[in-house]
Parts: sequence; structure tokens; C-alpha cells
Amino acid sequence: MIAFDTGILRGHFRFGHGGKPGRSDFPGVGQCVFAPLNVSLVNATRPNALLMPEWILRPGGPRDITPWRLASSVRPEPIPDGVRLSYPDEELADQGLRVTLEYRVVDDVILLDGHIEAIRRQDDLELLFASYLPNRLNATYVPSRSESGISWQPVTRGEPWKSSYFIASSPETHRWRRDGRVADAKEVDWSLAFDPDWFFADPILVGIEDSSGLTAVHFVDDNCTALLGQPHDHDTAHDFTWGWSVLESGQNVHARAAVWITQLQGTHEQRMAQIYERYREWRRSWTGS
Repeated sequence: MIAFDTGILRGHFRFGHGGKPGRSDFPGVGQCVFAPLNVSLVNATRPNALLMPEWILRPGGPRDITPWRLASSVRPEPIPDGVRLSYPDEELADQGLRVTLEYRVVDDVILLDGHIEAIRRQDDLELLFASYLPNRLNATYVPSRSESGISWQPVTRGEPWKSSYFIASSPETHRWRRDGRVADAKEVDWSLAFDPDWFFADPILVGIEDSSGLTAVHFVDDNCTALLGQPHDHDTAHDFTWGWSVLESGQNVHARAAVWITQLQGTHEQRMAQIYERYREWRRSWTGS
């Protein structure tokens, strides 16, 4: 483990010992406390994490657990404000990928940079990352776009361990869910899923506690193909996928995501406006515009 403490967020990165589901060694941000409220954003009694690399998804399935299973093989390297996790080439050879993940914590935001190289051509590939947030964040929102502009849509969570939510980036990526890549997800009853016919306007996934304003927001870059998740008894998965229709052999991709943890004040509309402004600020930090 490598610890961090910005004065606003404190916790540690975890890369664990590998293994199977149920072990408390999932890679990612293994603990994160929001200091102003002294609230943990990771349930310490469960083997969960934030920004956890969980699945490799391809047409026809099944889901591949390699990023999770190989936690013990990851080589951690301290970097300014965080850690770099590199998967050994030989461990991902069967996947035809080379993957390095960089986690950094700066003030009130956790930053994730993914460097993905295709060793051989990849078609309709997705990498899924999961953050398991406490259920005290009782409301979830995603922005949609209509002729009248941007509106924030509440996401229906449904019954724990059975239902799910899935919001795609486009008609193409929405079809990917039905190409067999998640057919082995027996923990999900897709007939109960919140699966709307609209698409997210920007890859922003909001979890908020209405009463206090405690908020954890996922920002994802333009590589995002879906925002999704599932409610559980003690937490709710807030997930996203990076995805590509085609990665040619030798092609390199730099993908980005972040989790902003804060306490928002004001009305619902004012809170959502603050989220969009912070999203734009995050994008400007690496696009320059």
C-alpha cells in the first residue's frame, strides 16, 4: 500500500495479492476518507475499491477478470502524488494488450490515467472500472441532451444485487451490451435494468447525499462508452468503460478519468452547475481549451 493525505482526502492505493472475488485485495484506491466530514468513501468491511480495474469486455464474452486477478503481478512505482501500476507484458500476452495505470490524488480529486497499447488488433474492446461508493450517496444523476439543452436525469437503482443501470454513449455502444460481452453476468437481471433510450450528453456520473451535499462525481474522457453500475446491500457500484471500435496493432491510447469528492451547497440546480463547471475545468487541464 502507498498512502496519501492531501488535507481533504486521505487513504491509500492498493495493489494487493491477486486472487479471487471475496478477497480484500482489489486494486485501486483501497481507502479514501473525505476529511471535512470524516466520512469514508470505501466500505472498510468489504473488499472494494475506487477506480478498480475490473473487466476486459469483448463481443461474445465471457467477461475477462485479468485486471483483477493479476493484482499480485502489478509492479507499483511511486510517482508524484500517486503510484504507477504496470502489468507485466507476459501476464497480458493472451489479451494482446499492454496496460499501465497511473493514480494520483491532488486536493479533492483522484486522477486516473490509462496507457493502453494493442499488441494485436482489437475490435469493440472495453475496459471496465468500478468504484464502490457508500449507499449514503442516495441519489445518482447522469446528464442527457435534448433540443432544449442539457438536463440531469435521475438514475433508478432498483433492487440490490439484481437490478443495474446502464447508460451508453451512442447507439453503437448501446448495441455492444447485447453482443454477448456481458451474457455471463448472472448477478444482473437485465429485465430489471435501468436501460434508457437516451445517451449521456457528457461522461459524468454523479453520486450525492441529498441531505448533506456529500458528493462523488466520476468524470471520464471521450474514450468512455458507458456509465453503469449496480446497487448492493452496503454500497453501489459506479462504473464506467473505456472502449474502442478498433485498435490497430501497435496503436497506443491515453485514456483519462477522475473522481471528484466534495460537499456541494445550494439548490439541486446550483449543485449540478458546480459539477459541470468542475468537469469543464478538468477537461481544460489536459486539453488546454
